[in-house]
Amino acid sequence: MKAARLLLAAATVCAGASLLAAPTAPVTVHDTMAGIVDPAADVVWEITNRNVDDLGYGAADKYAAGDWARLYAASSDIRRGAAIIANAPRLRAAAPGAKIADQDQPGATNAADVQRRIDSDPKSIRAHARNLAALAADLEQAAVRRDAKTAQDLAGALDGACEACHLQYWYYNQEPVK
Repeated sequence: MKAARLLLAAATVCAGASLLAAPTAPVTVHDTMAGIVDPAADVVWEITNRNVDDLGYGAADKYAAGDWARLYAASSDIRRGAAIIANAPRLRAAAPGAKIADQDQPGATNAADVQRRIDSDPKSIRAHARNLAALAADLEQAAVRRDAKTAQDLAGALDGACEACHLQYWYYNQEPVK
């Protein structure tokens, strides 16, 4: 077991170094989020929301056999997606002509509006991405340690990090949920 954890830790360090390399292809925030980060975040929330005790706290004894590995993999995907955004030389909200989620809803924004917001404050979206990557790295370590309480807390922080960025760039005309 100790050897497996050392191997997992070494793989994390090596993967982390490769995540920091700048992407060579154009990066779209929408594609990165929809294709990498969002599906992985759904896995994190599904696992952490299911594995709680009667008081709603993370409970390691509730985790199924593969949950820790799935939690680690999903956290790694979130970190990878966030690093892509944080390190891209230029960010595009979406591919030319692409629709973003909910843009056809009344009062919703479109890719051109989001692009203007990104262009007006690119440092902030990169800071959001770095914060997301850091939370995901911490969640990876909680999975390695099989620390259900920390995983639960980080899953909540992940939700808050997502909402903070979405409210600034994607849903900026909406009020935060209280």
